[in-house]
Amino acid sequence: MHLHPLDDLVLDETTKAIPPGVAVRLHDVGSMGWNLLRGDVPLPAAVIRESALDHNSRWMQRFLAKRNAVIAPHVKTTMCPQIMQRQLRDGAWGVTVATLHQLK
Repeated sequence: MHLHPLDDLVLDETTKAIPPGVAVRLHDVGSMGWNLLRGDVPLPAAVIRESALDHNSRWMQRFLAKRNAVIAPHVKTTMCPQIMQRQLRDGAWGVTVATLHQLK
């Protein structure tokens, strides 16, 4: 997943899952050595492995192809433009939202 346009975005404690008193560039988050199990990251937090995302996408593509079906996933859970773009690239005909605010 290409997050390069966001690499210099600075995340701080106002961002979910960023520890209090920390300000870090998005590009540097992976090198912080944080561990969910040690309690380094405030909860709730989501960690997405790109390999798992790839696997799930391929699985869903096969599932839909077998059933001659298409989807328009609801994207409120992720609210992540990069994941939405990936879903569209991988065959979703569209995405759904619940409110106009989510559409922005």
